[in-house]
Amino acid sequence: MNNPMIIKAQNLHKSFQRGEETVNALNGVSIDIPEGEFLSIVGSSGSGKTTLLNIISCLDKCTSGSLWIGSEEVSTYSEKKLISVRRHYFGFIFQYFFLIPTLTVYENIQLPLMFAGKKKTKAEMVALLSRIGLEKRQHHLPGQLSGGEMQRVAIARALINDPKIIIADEPTGNLDSTNSQLIFDLFHQLNKELGVTIICATHNLELAKQSDRIIYLKDGFIQK
Repeated sequence: MNNPMIIKAQNLHKSFQRGEETVNALNGVSIDIPEGEFLSIVGSSGSGKTTLLNIISCLDKCTSGSLWIGSEEVSTYSEKKLISVRRHYFGFIFQYFFLIPTLTVYENIQLPLMFAGKKKTKAEMVALLSRIGLEKRQHHLPGQLSGGEMQRVAIARALINDPKIIIADEPTGNLDSTNSQLIFDLFHQLNKELGVTIICATHNLELAKQSDRIIYLKDGFIQK
């Protein structure tokens, strides 16, 4: 892939205190991610997957190292500046869907627009709902949806601000194998049709093998 790098991380370290113990969650991780890549990060619990995702998506700061998002070196940015970077570059999908139970599918998807001070036309909303296959469920509440449908709502919510990068942390962790495959199929569709970069942490190696590249993490190190 000859696309320009959208994320460039150099020698990332992350440590924190747990009582008297110092826990090293990342131990010198370096990674380049080109625009438009579909990357999977694989590792067992405690390997550092979520820590790495949180740092490269500006949800957390590294203890040391450098991080470039696009043309910006963001390692020393204030939280206010990091919020701006997150809003410009990233959409987030998690294992737990984090939908508001009293809001409809349509309303849940719209929520990030409110925080970003943006608006979408009804036609744009319907097009997004159609893209994820939920145009007929837009007035339903989350409690009326299947797990796979709820994750599709979460994906649409992540897409609503037209991010350049989708960060997905165990997005199929609460789904059966059929719905897990459907979610990865949707990721492929979004990656190819929209050109969005997708970075997915997963325990599921069979799904990870369907991405462009796999990075294996163990004890905070990238395995060669």
